[in-house]
Amino acid sequence: MYSLSKKYIIQLYWLKALLRINRFFKKRILVFANYLGEYQFYKDVLYAYSKKFPSDIIIIAHESKECYLDFIKTNPHNKFRHIHLNVLNTNFFSNKEINLYLSTEAHGVDNIYSIYLFHGQPSKALSFHWNLMLTYDAFFLYGKMHKEAFEFFAQKYYNKIPAHVCLYEIGYPKSDELINEALKDDNSFKSLGVCKNKKTILYAPAFNKYASLREKGIDILQVLAQNGQYNIIAKLPIDCLRPVNNEYANGGIDWFQEINNLQKQYSNLFLYKGDQIDILLRKSDILITCISSVAFEFLALNKPVVYIDTPYFFEVALKQDYFPGYDISNWDKINFINGGKEFGPVVSNIKELPAIIEDVLLHPQKYPFEKKKLRDYLLYNPGQASNAAVRQINELLLSNVKSNRITNYKKFNVYRYVATAVKGYVKTRLKINKPLVVSNKYAKGYIDAMVIEREAKKLKLSICEYLESKNTDVRKIGRRDRIINKIIEYFPNNKVSILEIGTGTGMYLEKLLNSNVLSYEIYEVNNGWKQYLKRNYDNRIVHIIDADGISLKQTNNESINVVHAHAVFVYLPIVHTMQYFKEAARVLCKGGLFIFDVINDTDLQVKDALNWHRLGYDFAVVIPHSFITDFCLNYNLEIRSTFKEIYAGSTSTYYILIKT
Repeated sequence: MYSLSKKYIIQLYWLKALLRINRFFKKRILVFANYLGEYQFYKDVLYAYSKKFPSDIIIIAHESKECYLDFIKTNPHNKFRHIHLNVLNTNFFSNKEINLYLSTEAHGVDNIYSIYLFHGQPSKALSFHWNLMLTYDAFFLYGKMHKEAFEFFAQKYYNKIPAHVCLYEIGYPKSDELINEALKDDNSFKSLGVCKNKKTILYAPAFNKYASLREKGIDILQVLAQNGQYNIIAKLPIDCLRPVNNEYANGGIDWFQEINNLQKQYSNLFLYKGDQIDILLRKSDILITCISSVAFEFLALNKPVVYIDTPYFFEVALKQDYFPGYDISNWDKINFINGGKEFGPVVSNIKELPAIIEDVLLHPQKYPFEKKKLRDYLLYNPGQASNAAVRQINELLLSNVKSNRITNYKKFNVYRYVATAVKGYVKTRLKINKPLVVSNKYAKGYIDAMVIEREAKKLKLSICEYLESKNTDVRKIGRRDRIINKIIEYFPNNKVSILEIGTGTGMYLEKLLNSNVLSYEIYEVNNGWKQYLKRNYDNRIVHIIDADGISLKQTNNESINVVHAHAVFVYLPIVHTMQYFKEAARVLCKGGLFIFDVINDTDLQVKDALNWHRLGYDFAVVIPHSFITDFCLNYNLEIRSTFKEIYAGSTSTYYILIKT
C-alpha cells in the first residue's frame, strides 16, 4: 500500500480503470481522508452514510501506515464496504473516477469536488489559513460562530468569500453521541480507576508553542492535584502522539513520559492515553484549557470551562510566526481565535486555580457565562449533525456537482506525453555534455562534470572531497557535513520521500541516501551532472527528472516529506526562486520539511560585499528575512529553525521550514 514499486503503480492504474468503469455504470464513489488522530471527526458521517447508501463505493485514504493500522484496529469487522489507499495517491485520480473527496485536513484534491469537514471548532486563527479557502469547494460548518470565523478571514484575505466556495450549515457530527447521551464508557477510561465519589477536573491544553502545556503544563497539574480533593485527568493533544523530534508538534518533549513521571507523586492524577476525548467530556465536571477548540465541545454541553491565560501565544507565536506584518492587536478578544474566553473565567496566576474551581462547583448557575447566547451559537443541528451531513452529501451527488476551483490539474494526454518524451530524448542526445550557462560561485557557468569526475578518480577522492581540497579557505572544509548534521536532526524517523533542487555533484545525496529513503527525486538542469548521477545511483530509488529551472511539475501534490536545496537560491533571480518556493509548498505533505539556504539581509553588509568583490564573486542575490516570513504566512509553512554557514565571501542562512 505504501510501496513505490512498479507493481504498486500498476495497481493504481488498475484501480483507476475499475473506478472509471464503475462511474460509467452510475456508481457513486467517495474518498474519506484519514489523518493521525482525526478519525473521530468524520467517523459518524462515514458510518451514517455507508449505512444509508451501502452500494456506494467508499475509499479510505490514509496519511501513513500507522493511520491505516489504527483504522483497521478500530474497524476489525469491516463495518462497511471500502477500499484503502495512500492519501498521497488521491492526486492520481480525477472526477472521472471519484465523485467527492472529504477531509478534515487543510487541502482538497485538484479536479475532484472537495469538502472540508474540519477537525474541531475554529480557534487560534489557524482554521482558515488564507490558501485553505482555495483548496476546497464546500465547507461543512459547525455553527454560527464557525460561520463568523469563515467570513472574518475571507474578508481579511480576499475582501469577500471566494466565488467557488459553498457553505453548508451542518453541525458537529463528533458531538452527536455526547449531546444525545448515547456515548458508552470505553476501556481506556475504565482502566484509569478514578474515584467515583470525587468531582473530576479535566486538563486538555493546546499543543502550540506558548500554549499552556509547554509554558507551565506540569505546574498546572501539580497545583490541581496537590490537595487530593478531585480526580485530575490530563488529556494530551493529538500532536503529542507525533515523534519527539517534531518540535512543531510537541516542543521536542515527550509529554506522555513527563506526566507519567508526575503520576507517581499523586494518586488522584490520571493520564488518559485514548485518542478520543468525548468520554472525558461526559465524565468531567470542569475543563481546564487555554486556546484549544475543545473548550467549545465542553461549552456545547453547558459545562464550565476555566481558561489559562496565554498572552505570549498571541504576542509572539501568532504575530511573529503566523501573521507577521498583520495588525492582530485585538485578536485575543475574539472567541473563534481565543478558544471562547468570553464564556469562562481566565486565570493568569495558576495558584488561583483551586479557588476558581471551588467557586465554579459551588455556584453552577453562574457557569458557563452567557448561557443564553451559547444555546444556539456553537452548533447547527445539535445531536443530528451526522444525518445533516449525509443528506447534504447525497444532494451534492444527485446534482452531479463538479469543482469550480482553479487548480494545477492537467488532463492526461497520450499524444502530449509521447511528444514530451521524444523532445526530452532529442535534447538530451544533442546536449549531453553541454552545460547550461547559469552564473554560479565561479561566475563562469557550471563546473564540468566529466573533468571533475576524472580528476577526483585520479586522486581516489569522492567529488565532495576533491572540491573541498581545492578550497583555500580552511573554514569551508567540512561545510557539507556540518550542514547535514544540523538538518538531519529534523528528518522524520520513518520512511521518507526526498526531493532535491539542484543536486549537481550529489554531495548531499550521497550522505542522505539510506534505508529510510523510499524515493529521491532530483531536479537538476545541467546535463553533465544528470548523466553522472544516472551512472552512479540506483534508479529504483533515485529518480532524475528533466528540470525546467523554475518548477517541480513532474511531482504530485503533497507527495514529498523533505524538499531541500543547497547554494541554489543564492544566485537565482528572485522570481525564479519564488516559483521554486511555491512548488516546494505544493509538493510537501503535511509535516514535510523545506530546507534551503539564501543570502539574507544579515549575510551581506558593506564589508561583506567588498570581500565578495575581492574574492571575484559577483552573483549574490539577497533575499530578506521578511520575504521568507511572508512566504511562510501565505503558503502554510512555519520556520522551525535557522542557522548560518560560511559561504562565498560571507555567509548564507539556512532555513528549515515545516508545512503546518
